[in-house]
Amino acid sequence: MLLPFQDLFIQDSVPAQVAHDMARTRCGCEDLELVKVTLERESRAIAIGARLVDTETKEIGLMIARISEGGVLSEWNARNQSANVAPGDSLVELNGLTAPWAIMEEMGKAVALEMVVRRATPGSRALLARCEISDQSLQTTALLLNRTVRARDASVDTCAICLEDVGADERIAGLECGHGFHQRCLMRWLTRPGASCCPLCRGDVH
Repeated sequence: MLLPFQDLFIQDSVPAQVAHDMARTRCGCEDLELVKVTLERESRAIAIGARLVDTETKEIGLMIARISEGGVLSEWNARNQSANVAPGDSLVELNGLTAPWAIMEEMGKAVALEMVVRRATPGSRALLARCEISDQSLQTTALLLNRTVRARDASVDTCAICLEDVGADERIAGLECGHGFHQRCLMRWLTRPGASCCPLCRGDVH
């Protein structure tokens, strides 16, 4: 299942500073090119300028769906025209994190970003062509990222949606009603037509 987009572009007129570290490496897979990109911004209010989609596939993972002008990523591209990051590429690691929701959370709060990007494959380009951006999914993703807590802080040991165990230190979406769920699971729940409530108590999610 394709999870909706996370808009990580924040409008801001402050110019961004982009570091100039770029290196190409190879992973153990055949001819999958990895690009290391280092971005720096003066504050969290400065735009990264990327829209991401969690494809929930091992082959593609967290895909870059759009790069917006004015963010640090577009400035990186302007300074590294022979090694641009492009829509369809996959973000495989950020500041040592590899889980998609952990990456998105880190992108929202970090000012220094060490990114590893995998070049687009024919499969990711085909998927990109079918992606649609939904305002509802952007708002829901932002809500879940803002509600992220450790499972132990929400007294959650099982996700009531998928019924899988949740580790005490695992990051989950904790709702105002006190219930918590895997972010991916709650995202699926809340992006169904007409869904806007907690899966357990039916309390409003806002």
